[in-house]
Amino acid sequence: MAFPSLSHILTLSIFITFLLKPFHLVKSNEEVITKLCSKTEEPVICRDCLNSEPSSKKADSHALLIIAINCAQRDTSSMYTDVFKLYNETPEDNTQLKDFLNECSWRSMDATQLFDAVLRYATASDYDSANIVMTDNVVPQVNFCLKQFDDQAQSLPVPEQVLAGSIAVNQDCKIVLQIMNNIVG
Repeated sequence: MAFPSLSHILTLSIFITFLLKPFHLVKSNEEVITKLCSKTEEPVICRDCLNSEPSSKKADSHALLIIAINCAQRDTSSMYTDVFKLYNETPEDNTQLKDFLNECSWRSMDATQLFDAVLRYATASDYDSANIVMTDNVVPQVNFCLKQFDDQAQSLPVPEQVLAGSIAVNQDCKIVLQIMNNIVG
């Protein structure tokens, strides 16, 4: 019986290593997603967002953060679309609601555009600046919608689109901030 030569064993070892490496990468990236999302307040929403992008299977923590920011921007844009549609459908004689929806739609559009700065900073790994834009600019713009109903018109019910959009975007923003903090810390 002939024993395999050292070069055959080495070649076989290298081949097996490269053959198994893609499977290891997929597993380890799923582990990264699970680890990052487990440290957020909404791990299921976080995983759904990150897994919605096919590139997440090969993404590192930094790339996953970019995906999370894109999810938040997409949801904020949807909020703007829904609120602006409601504004257009609101009768002219309902001036208080119409004014509130107009302001809310503008604020949500502004928040959507502010995510461009968040993306630029995060892409450059300037997480401190990305965090500042999120906490000082994006979140207040989104929260303005609910705040105006609470502060100025307690008798006026909050439209479902405003409530649902605000909740979704706030969850997304928290996820982005928590992922960012986990990458930095």
